Amino acid sequence: MAMRPEIQRWIEQAEYELSVAQIMLETKKHSACVFHCQQAIEMALKAVFMLQHGTEPPRTHSLVSLGEQTNTQQKFDTLFRELTPAYTDARYPDATIESPEVVYGGDRSSRLYNLTVEFFAWIRLELARISKNS
Repeated sequence: MAMRPEIQRWIEQAEYELSVAQIMLETKKHSACVFHCQQAIEMALKAVFMLQHGTEPPRTHSLVSLGEQTNTQQKFDTLFRELTPAYTDARYPDATIESPEVVYGGDRSSRLYNLTVEFFAWIRLELARISKNS
């Protein structure tokens, strides 16, 4: 069954955010990389929500909340909990004690990007499975 256009737009935007995260990582823009990882997962989860529930996704940036509502939280709990604060912490210099580039610098952004890529490998299969069964 073909995916509804509005769900496809969420998926396309999620894939775009993942590609931006990769570029940010390659150019050592660590906090921007992590922000785009958060956005990529948020948009992918909203696509899953729409497939599962048939309604508009909730207006939240909490990956934990979206994970709970899409039954993906248990599998990716640690990632969702670490990335959820990045929606603000990765962008605002007063959101944390240190600057976003220090908080998300180096190995941390690389690790979070790699975990996001793993999430996407899994979610692509999950989206195909859900779409096929609906």
